[in-house]
Amino acid sequence: MHYYLEIIMPEPEDVEKSVAEIMEPFREDGDGTSGERFWDWYVIGGRWSGEKPAGDICKVSEMPSNLSAYRVIYAYKNDPVYMISRQIWNGCNYVETGWNGSISESRELCVAEIKKFSPQWAEKITPNNDWVSVTVDYHC
Repeated sequence: MHYYLEIIMPEPEDVEKSVAEIMEPFREDGDGTSGERFWDWYVIGGRWSGEKPAGDICKVSEMPSNLSAYRVIYAYKNDPVYMISRQIWNGCNYVETGWNGSISESRELCVAEIKKFSPQWAEKITPNNDWVSVTVDYHC
């Protein structure tokens, strides 16, 4: 099954490399430490290409306000700092999270979590309109 993911991060020099590093801990057959392994294949854009009029890779400020996805990852220097999805795997079955997929709501939730960090760190990792959003089609 294919799912729609947005990765939101400061603009990197190499988007494909950054996406690969961000996605790696979540690869189903990987040896990473993430408890939420959710993909076995992905591509930038894919069947979700065109969801954002500004393109599959665009500034956060260019995203439609009503955009929604199945999952969103916020990353800083290629490290995931916050992830939300419509469902999570609990080891036995998928459970609804209560999040409706709204990208703008995910940003509010991310910022609320980041406020729990030290002010110096929070300032660095808080998403802003100059960050980029990358559309990812992933399969699991």
